[in-house]
Amino acid sequence: KRDLVRTWGQRDTIHIYDSETSWHQVVSARKQWSAGGRRGPLPDLESRQAAYEIAMKKGLVFKKDFLSTIDPQYLAELHPRIGNEQARAVFACGRQAWLLSLDGNLCQSEKQGARQVYATRKKWFPKLEWPDPLPDPQIACLELTRRYLKINAPATANDVAHFFGAKVTTVRKWFAALEAENELIGIECGGRKGLKALAADEKELQIKPGGAKAWPVRLLPSWDTLLMSHRDKSWTMPDLSEHPLVWRKAAYVSSVVLSRGRVVGLWKMQRKGQRLD
Repeated sequence: KRDLVRTWGQRDTIHIYDSETSWHQVVSARKQWSAGGRRGPLPDLESRQAAYEIAMKKGLVFKKDFLSTIDPQYLAELHPRIGNEQARAVFACGRQAWLLSLDGNLCQSEKQGARQVYATRKKWFPKLEWPDPLPDPQIACLELTRRYLKINAPATANDVAHFFGAKVTTVRKWFAALEAENELIGIECGGRKGLKALAADEKELQIKPGGAKAWPVRLLPSWDTLLMSHRDKSWTMPDLSEHPLVWRKAAYVSSVVLSRGRVVGLWKMQRKGQRLD
């Protein structure tokens, strides 16, 4: 049984979501998240429909399966920096897969060699009941914000905006809607302003941390959610001068050693025969 789906989501990057409870909400919520950084023209509606029909018919597709849908005029409009005509054709096919994924019609499946295979929702999750119509984008955003705060609170509107790739002004509207239903409380911690948490978690947040046994040293993998959940990274690394060691160039996030909630070092894995050090 497949429970998780790997697809484009928040901040227009690849994420893993619960297929039953989160996938359709993410598709809906994108309407209130900021547009991604993908510049340049997009395939026209007729071309997109052709790509959709090919995907639905095959179930599992490679990018090259969309080559017949690419209009030569569209290739001519793509920026020369992409490369020669063949490179632009591959780029255009990738755009088709991306657009189908945004609508929840396609997701990433396994790879064959170095090539990514894409699967239709029906092929990959034949028993998944997809709501029709999708939930209202505002309702989807509020539910995803509740889940974020359940895991990552306390947090500010800036933190939530950073996590989902939304505008801060938009997140403040989500906070206002939750506060109107008495679902949020303000938190005082470390002199920070604007911290919020779920009212239902108030008692849990007042529990004082235990000793060393309650805070075991942990090795977190690259791109661990804890390292990406807040815009304000001083929670885990108070020394700003050390941040480039963890949040590196090209959006790389290092593997870190966590002690009592703070990053104290980096770690890496080395293979030695049948051993890992």
